[in-house]
Amino acid sequence: MKYSITLLAVFWAALSIGQSTIGEFITTAATTSHLETIAANFDLTETLQNEQNLTVFAPNDDAVEAYANSLGMDISAFLSSDEALQMIQYHVVLDQQIIFSEIADELEFETALGTTMLASVSNGTNSANETSVSTADFVLDNGIVQLLDAVILPSMSIYDWIDGSSNHNYIKIAIDNTNMAEMFQAIDAMTFFAPTDQSFIDFADANDITIYDILYSPDLSAILMDHLLGEAMMYAADLIENGSAVASSGTDLYVLLGADGAASVNDASILSTDIMTHNGLVHSIEGIIEPLVLLSDILQAQGLTLLDTLMTASGLNPAINFDGAEYTMFAPTDSAILDFMEETNATLEDLLNPDGLAEALLYHTTAGIAYASDLTDGMQITMNSSPDEYTTVSFAGDSIFINESMVVAADITVFQGLIHIIDRVLIQPESGCMDEAACNFNDDAVIDDGSCYSLEAYLTVEDNPCANGADGMIAVDSVLYAQTDGLDFMLFDAEGEVLGNNEFGTFEGLAVGMYFVEIMDGEECTQLLMAEVMDPNVDPLEFEASSSQNEDGSIIGTTTIAGGLAPFDVVWQDESTGEVADALNLVNGTYIVTVTDANGCSVSLEIDIEYTSSIGGIDAQTFRVYPNPTQGVFRLETTQNGPLQLNISGVNGAKILEWSGITSNLSTFDLSGFPNGFYTLQIIHQQSITQQLLLKND
Repeated sequence: MKYSITLLAVFWAALSIGQSTIGEFITTAATTSHLETIAANFDLTETLQNEQNLTVFAPNDDAVEAYANSLGMDISAFLSSDEALQMIQYHVVLDQQIIFSEIADELEFETALGTTMLASVSNGTNSANETSVSTADFVLDNGIVQLLDAVILPSMSIYDWIDGSSNHNYIKIAIDNTNMAEMFQAIDAMTFFAPTDQSFIDFADANDITIYDILYSPDLSAILMDHLLGEAMMYAADLIENGSAVASSGTDLYVLLGADGAASVNDASILSTDIMTHNGLVHSIEGIIEPLVLLSDILQAQGLTLLDTLMTASGLNPAINFDGAEYTMFAPTDSAILDFMEETNATLEDLLNPDGLAEALLYHTTAGIAYASDLTDGMQITMNSSPDEYTTVSFAGDSIFINESMVVAADITVFQGLIHIIDRVLIQPESGCMDEAACNFNDDAVIDDGSCYSLEAYLTVEDNPCANGADGMIAVDSVLYAQTDGLDFMLFDAEGEVLGNNEFGTFEGLAVGMYFVEIMDGEECTQLLMAEVMDPNVDPLEFEASSSQNEDGSIIGTTTIAGGLAPFDVVWQDESTGEVADALNLVNGTYIVTVTDANGCSVSLEIDIEYTSSIGGIDAQTFRVYPNPTQGVFRLETTQNGPLQLNISGVNGAKILEWSGITSNLSTFDLSGFPNGFYTLQIIHQQSITQQLLLKND
């Protein structure tokens, strides 16, 4: 009661000078100097000063000294020891305020050490585990302080749990025999895999020893350390997520999850998990934990270094150890691998190529455990490389052969598996396409790998729109193929002559006839397709062109069309100028006549028009044109009487002036508004026509 009164007085004094955090309270109180020292030694002062929502169970100095004495430690040594750190962590609660006045009966919570504590209220007494709280519920700025006259001891330790279990008698004896009981009772945060009694019985039977041999073995301490994680509380979920941990002995522990969801640590099955005690977690197991003999360890020990290198490079090692499936491996010696390299002219770098490496190695493994005594003559073993790939067992005397490889050492055990050493590399059977009609047919294949494919294509053909034309088209409309990205297209005529080659499969400008299109992919797989380009169902377009001269001297062009598809378009074009001429009013010259039918088919021909004689004839001497050449104005003088018509045309045949009237002896005309050049004067008098050239040059 004396200390409680003293601490309370200090507390009120601290408040009076504004010191109201847990850290300030512990520093100011005269009876918590040991707690202050421990916090300073382990850099926890700032946490107690600034961390929010804390609860601190604060034992006084006498309580701390008594606890140190119970551990056989001097107080000065204890204050900087791991035991002191674990003690203060067990007396601090993070992110939770434990207030006894609000507890109806009991409240279990987790300490900063990671273990649990039980707060209870009974008959007016506040307790933490079995330790009474002398003064409860000091409310400070950053949490709660509970004052103690004794260090809180956990209600149950790992040792206590083992001692109370009816299935763990042998492990308790082992702990007692190695004088480790105190360690398993001390405040700590550890994880212990506790073997059942049946585990000891099974281990003794498997190794042809007695339980006594185990419990009094000089290696018993090391065996116990294989089962302990001394510096960490690892819940089952953490163990499964991490997959491995290191025991206090240094042994690697591997936590595996089987296909049925059952977990194991090394070879021991985990029965129950996450049993909480004041100093850590207990996982009950069926089996004695031993260091695992992994595949790489065995391969190295047997001198199979090349196989170990290949397994590691392929990613199969270490995965094969932990995939939860048992296996049997036929392991070629280094000499066997070197012989294989020589036979195939391969280098180690070639073998390490990841393309196909894993499959080749899996052809050396099969699912399940197959001891030499399980093998029979003629047995076929399905290999892990493929459900379709197998090896054949044969016997020659006492020797066992796998295909052509002899077993030189058998039944070597390894974690999750069994190894038989062989003197030759197992060669995978050839796999590939076995369909003779497919592009990639493999005559050597004995296993169809489903890779067969053929080119499938469709053609689009456009016939010639015009008979006897060369405007047909063949196009590869679509190609279905699986092997390569590149395709090549080649066109042949009926005689096999190559007409074209491209990468897009369209061929234009084709005449009527039979054609062949060859399609080839990057693997030289081909398909040959036939197509026919045809003419339209009409006669070829053809025509004749002619001209005639009317009584008035005008010239008319006419066409006579045969074949083709009506309607037709007819164009007369002056050959010298390229201009379109009026077929009803032509002049002497050369014309290109083009006829186009409804299909767009065109035929052209050339026609010359030349009319040199007049109807009835006119004596050119009866007419005179002057001056000729002229600068624009010229005169027409005639001795004829009666009506007369004058047509003036340019050199292109286009009429620029037409005059008619009653002739007089002299008529005047003006070409000043027309360009320089030759003009044709056509003079029509009654039934006679004459023509003269006039040169305008101003």
